[in-house]
Amino acid sequence: MGYRILYFYKRENTFYREKNAGRMARGGRNRHAGNVFFGEKELEGSEEEGAVKVFFCGLPEYYARAAGWGRWKGSFPIHWNFGQLLRLMQNCCEYVSADAYYLEEGFEKEFAEGDPGFTPGRQRMCPELIHRFSGQFRGIDSILYLAEEFQDRSGEMPLKEELLRKLHYFFYLGEKTERYTVLEENLWNEYGMPLMPVKEAGELATCRVRRLLVLDDRQEGEADWRALPRGCVYMDLWSDPGRKKQIAGNRVDIKYISEYLYLVQNLDTTGENGYNVREGNEQCQQK
Repeated sequence: MGYRILYFYKRENTFYREKNAGRMARGGRNRHAGNVFFGEKELEGSEEEGAVKVFFCGLPEYYARAAGWGRWKGSFPIHWNFGQLLRLMQNCCEYVSADAYYLEEGFEKEFAEGDPGFTPGRQRMCPELIHRFSGQFRGIDSILYLAEEFQDRSGEMPLKEELLRKLHYFFYLGEKTERYTVLEENLWNEYGMPLMPVKEAGELATCRVRRLLVLDDRQEGEADWRALPRGCVYMDLWSDPGRKKQIAGNRVDIKYISEYLYLVQNLDTTGENGYNVREGNEQCQQK
């Protein structure tokens, strides 16, 4: 079945209708529950790379009185009933068997202010996308891997072999967990490259790093943007919004990439049908 991502966005000036809300019927390309519709996009790639399906779901901006979730006051609609909305979104996630789910940025802010108890996104980037992205970067000669202090993943990093063969250095910053042992053995046995542990990103200044790829695999923690070299690529495997803001506000020379950002760049929800997939988008390709 592959990896399935669900991306929610707000459909302005639309109202939720409870009709058929109890079922999610299949009908051609679109699916519906009330007037909640799903679009679907399968990212191109070979079967060996793994399938990634992105479902995009437009949720009405407000619930109408007919649904029993709000009342009209003159011509002004009533904002979300977050309890009902949360259950609706959970049903959507279950319907598409979503491995990860994200909210449109403006929609996410509205949710934060409403405090409905819904935590969007920040799932770990799926291996298929990591593998796909790693084959797009040009000029990368070194990798800095930022590890979680308590990390139970022991598998190999899903990076392109062409990228690994061109590396000069592979740095590791964090506790030496089982992931460290797996990386060390794989790099040495397959590529004759030692895994170099470091205590801080500033230590890289002593090496001749031409272009660095940072793989941040920490669920929490700030981006150490001050110590990173110019022009590096920062792949946030947990799509942490705080790290994105830090880099965008302080280091415009750093290319930031995350699963959430990929969806933002490739899904346009302003089309006539409420959504529009931007075919052939190359914004994520590192030039």
